[in-house]
This record gives sequence, structure tokens and C-alpha cells, in this order.
Amino acid sequence: MKKIFTLIAAAFMAVSANAQTLLTFPADGNANDITLADGGFSVHAISTKGAIDGNSQFFGTASSYEQFETRWKPGGASTDKIKITATTPAKGYLYIYVRSASSSATDRALVVKQNGAQYFNKVIKENADTDYEVFTDNEGKEKKVFPVIELAVEAGTVDIDWTTNGLNFYGFRFIEDATANPADNPNYEPGDNPGGDPVLPPTDAKVWDFTTTTADMLGDGWVADSGVEGRYAYATETAADTYLDLGEIGFSYGAGISVGRSGGKLKENAIRVDLGKQIQINSSTGVFKVTGLAKDDAVKIRFASASPSEERSFTVQNGDKTSITATVSEVTTEDGDVVKKADVVEEEIIVAKNGDLTLIQSKGINVKAISINAPLPAVTDGIETVKAASSDNAAIYNLAGQQVRSAVKGVYIQNGKKFIVK
Repeated sequence: MKKIFTLIAAAFMAVSANAQTLLTFPADGNANDITLADGGFSVHAISTKGAIDGNSQFFGTASSYEQFETRWKPGGASTDKIKITATTPAKGYLYIYVRSASSSATDRALVVKQNGAQYFNKVIKENADTDYEVFTDNEGKEKKVFPVIELAVEAGTVDIDWTTNGLNFYGFRFIEDATANPADNPNYEPGDNPGGDPVLPPTDAKVWDFTTTTADMLGDGWVADSGVEGRYAYATETAADTYLDLGEIGFSYGAGISVGRSGGKLKENAIRVDLGKQIQINSSTGVFKVTGLAKDDAVKIRFASASPSEERSFTVQNGDKTSITATVSEVTTEDGDVVKKADVVEEEIIVAKNGDLTLIQSKGINVKAISINAPLPAVTDGIETVKAASSDNAAIYNLAGQQVRSAVKGVYIQNGKKFIVK
């Protein structure tokens, strides 16, 4: 069975005749600031939360492994004050003995760089049996064997970062070999910021349906608008370029979505909720942020212009689209008058890199629902038209605005157009 990051035995044998150095953490070492060194090879680990303790683990393969007795625990993701650097005296191979600090975690990525080039960028995990091998010891007990990360490196400083949360480090080995070529690493990426984000799993599916918002979901700071029935506004002014998580300002159905304004303060009462309908920022350059996303997450949004006669748009940052538009269309009334109507539009945006998806509106836009890696909720508020990307597989709605699994008999809407099934 093939294992990820498994030590390449052939490469190890080819260089094993050369000088090699193994560094491990002494149990009585200074866990907050420790330097391991032997000859020209050294490792410097610092952490304000660091700890060294005894922990027996095996690394390698089921047929060829080494046992380590101590580990260094950084206590969190790497920062300027929590990090590891290695110094290699010549070209050769660097081996890193590391495992996740949580056996159930699937998002703890290790990133290794040298001289502006990235050598490694993958998640370290052990929650599946393909993440490690197993051997049976003399007492008949099964033991996990964790893979060793092997990297060809140049002489110089190697930066070792873990970008999401804690990893546990057991040791480092360097084998000098003048034939080692870092560009042969499968993860090699040149440049000052190579390789992009660490590989993270998709964000857990989540749906915000603002058409289900009730007064009970609003806490302190929200006040009723005397001029519009069912409308509430957040009565506090927001500083320029400050973004408020809805969950932190007393809106219980909004945690994970931040709002504010780009390039200026947001006046009091500018954040509005129309109960059972939508949420809106009444301002030009109002901002919605969907926070804490992973690259390639799919974010879907249902929205409409706050003006029935004017198209309005979102500028998209960190997505596969640069903008999305709330369109308007002309409809004919029973009296024969032609009037404009704000369309309800659905768009899907694929996140470009780990972080926040930012939507900056041109003017006020009514946001009805947002989802991450999940379908949008069925339309239940009597919307007449839902426009989405044209597709034979697009969602189908009845005249009450409710999404249906299939059209049986009657009048339906798909891709913004009515059709009849007899």
C-alpha cells in the first residue's frame, strides 16, 4: 500500500555512505528557545509556548523505521515568535520527523522554503490508514509508523513553518550529497512567495438564509426602523476599514460573515435587516466578507439590487470572478404598463486562496442567502424570477418561488424563464 510522504528507500541508500547527522530534542532542553547542532548542521526552534516531553514514536516504513523518544511541541501555528530554522552546511538531503499534534486534524500544513523557493507544502495528518504504516512489535502490539519528509536542499538556511495549528517535531537529519538537486523535489516552486497556500481540506458546509431571520435573532445594538415595517438597523457607527462579524454585534444568524465599508466609515443604521427577507448595507462600497475559507471552496450567493430600476454589482476579491451583477428586468403589469424589477440573482464563486472572500458593492444590494460548499436554500418568499448561470441542470422554481426537484405539471421558472409542463 502506497503511503504519502514515505521515505524513498533508494534515495536514502544512495546517500547513506555520506556524512549524516541526526538531531533530536533533549528532555531537559529549553523548549522556548533551543538550538541543536552537530558540525555545520543546526536547528533553531523558538516558541513562547514551547514544551519538550517524552513521547515514543516510530518514523520510516513498516519494514525500516527509527524510534524517537522525545518531541518538541510549539503550542500553536508558526509566527515570528514560533518557528524553526535549519542551517545546512552543504548540498544534501534534509529529513524532517514530524506528526500532527492532533490525530483527528486534517488542516495542519507544513511549508518548507529555502532561498525564496518552496520545497514542501502539504497537510500533515494521521486520521486515515493511508497516512501511516503499521508494524507488529515483539509483544504482538500494532505500532504506527509515520512517514519521513525527505527534501533535497542547498547549503544555507531552511525555513520551516506550520501555518494552521500545532505540529510535533521529533528530529531532523541531514545527509551531505553534492548531487542533490532541490529542483527535483516534486513540490519545488521558485520565487519569493512560491506555491500559494498550504493545501487545506474544504471548509465544512454552511448555509446562511437571511429570509428566515426573526427579531429573536437580533441582540443588543439593533433598533427598529420606524419608517419600514420589519426593518432593523445596527445603530452604531463603524470606523473606516473596520469589519464586524455579524455574530459579534448581536446577530445570531451571522457568525462567519463580516460587514463594513471599504475606504470609509460606515454610518449608524447602515447595516439593515428586513425580517424574513434579506440583509443589506445601505452604503456605496459596503463590504460583505465570508471569513475563514480554504482555496477552492465554493461560495454561493443569492442577491438583488436594492433599487428596482438600477443594476448594481459586487467587486469580488479572492475569487474566480472579478465581479457579479444584480440585474434588473422589464415586466408587464396586468394594466399593460412596462416597469422595471430587481432580479434575484444566484452566483457561485470559487475561492482563489485560503482566507476571506470579499464582496464590495457599488451601492446597496439585498443579500438573501449565502452558502459554503452547500446548495442555497429553497426560495420561499414568492420571488417571481431567479436568474442564474444558464444551464439545463439549473434549479427549477414554481410560481410561488419555491425550488422543486422536478417539473411535473404546471408553470415553472428555470434560468429566469417561464415554461409550461402539460
